[in-house]
Amino acid sequence: MTGTVLDAVPYFDVADPNFSITSTAVHEARERSWYARTNYGLAVLRYDDVNRLLKHPKLRQGSVAWPAHNGVTEGPFARWWDSWILNKEGEEHHRLRRLMNPAFSPG
Repeated sequence: MTGTVLDAVPYFDVADPNFSITSTAVHEARERSWYARTNYGLAVLRYDDVNRLLKHPKLRQGSVAWPAHNGVTEGPFARWWDSWILNKEGEEHHRLRRLMNPAFSPG
């Protein structure tokens, strides 16, 4: 049996209390691959790659759909989760970000 491409991609259990993004294993993985698999999905390991992905108009942030992926589609938790600016996308996210930017500026 031959290995698949995914077998060659680094894997991290990011829920492990001993996991650290500053570990030697993560630094070595970053040298071998631009991403790693985790128990929560993919983790992009390099700054330039993250920067490019964040600017891509077709990228959807994984946390947006996290409650639905876990069977929570309505109710107080789903409404609360949906209200976070980090879980907004597109023009709504940009509008809220423009409103909040002055609060985070150095001045």
